[in-house]
Amino acid sequence: MNALFGKKKPTPFAPAAAPPTVADDPTQTINKLRDAMETLEKKEEHLQRKIDQEVKKAREMSAAGKKQDALTCIKRKKMYDKQRLTVSNQLQNLELQKMTIEENNLNKLTFDAARAAAATMKKQTADMGGVDKVEETFEEVEEAMVDASEIGEVLARGINAPGQDFDEDDMLAELEALEQEGLDSQLGAVDLGATSAEDDAEALRRVMPTAPMPSAPTTAVKPAMTDEERELAELEASMAM
Repeated sequence: MNALFGKKKPTPFAPAAAPPTVADDPTQTINKLRDAMETLEKKEEHLQRKIDQEVKKAREMSAAGKKQDALTCIKRKKMYDKQRLTVSNQLQNLELQKMTIEENNLNKLTFDAARAAAATMKKQTADMGGVDKVEETFEEVEEAMVDASEIGEVLARGINAPGQDFDEDDMLAELEALEQEGLDSQLGAVDLGATSAEDDAEALRRVMPTAPMPSAPTTAVKPAMTDEERELAELEASMAM
């Protein structure tokens, strides 16, 4: 098999991942800076003690009249001052770097939170279909509310049954004609051939209802309805249904 298809290529060796450096971990960097600052602070304190000692010796030598020895002490004191100043500057530089890294840590924390919030809001907007989809949905809601209002108005509107759209003026004219016809029928029942006024009055009293006397109020006798009046009452009753 190897002779026909060739030897199988050896799997290349994958180098192990390099361990994270101090630069990859701000916390390690800050700890390293603090260690260096502690060393420099101790060095600064040591130099300050040396300076104080040389100042004390210079005073003693000067009091004893040993001027040359006093000058030597002052010379060493100046050397220690120079070293202490160098250490102090280094300490300030390390302090500034530590403060900058701590501030960057806070900035990164704020940035990561803002980026996560932006991603969340973007996903929420996408889940809602975007601004256009939200506007479209609200338009649909408004249209549905308008349709519901119009449907309610239609349902509350009266129903016009077929064949019931009568003209009101025609019905009033017909009613007046029926009333006039009934009045003419009542007047036609009076006997005009009577020979005396008493006979005429008696005929009218039979047709017209008798008014009650003031001294003895009585219930007026309602005359019997004529065929026309009865037909009119039935018509009105059917129209009121």
